[in-house]
Amino acid sequence: MRAIRRFAIGSVFKVAAVTYGLLFAVFGCLFLVLPGVLGLGMLAPMMAESDLPVFSGGVASVLIAYVAGIVLFSLLYGLIAAIGAVIYNLVAGWVGGIQVELE
Repeated sequence: MRAIRRFAIGSVFKVAAVTYGLLFAVFGCLFLVLPGVLGLGMLAPMMAESDLPVFSGGVASVLIAYVAGIVLFSLLYGLIAAIGAVIYNLVAGWVGGIQVELE
C-alpha cells in the first residue's frame, strides 16, 4: 500500500481547468449554442415584424456567452479544485494520505 500524501496545486489546477473547460465546451454546445441558435432562428421571422430590436445580434450573443462560459467555467472550477488540493494536503499532513495499492 502507498499513500497519496500531497498533490501539486498547479497540476491540479491545470488538469481541472482543462477537464471542466472541455465538459462545458461539449455540454454548452448541446444546451446553450444549439438551442440558442435554433431558437433565435425560429423567432427571427416574428421579430422582423416588430419594432423592438430585442434579438438583434442574438446569434453573436449566444456565441460570445459560449466562449465566455468556457473560459469562466475553466477558471472557476480549476480554482475550486486547487483549493480542494490545498485542503487535502493540509488534512493528509495531519491524518495521512489516501491509501492506494499499486502494481
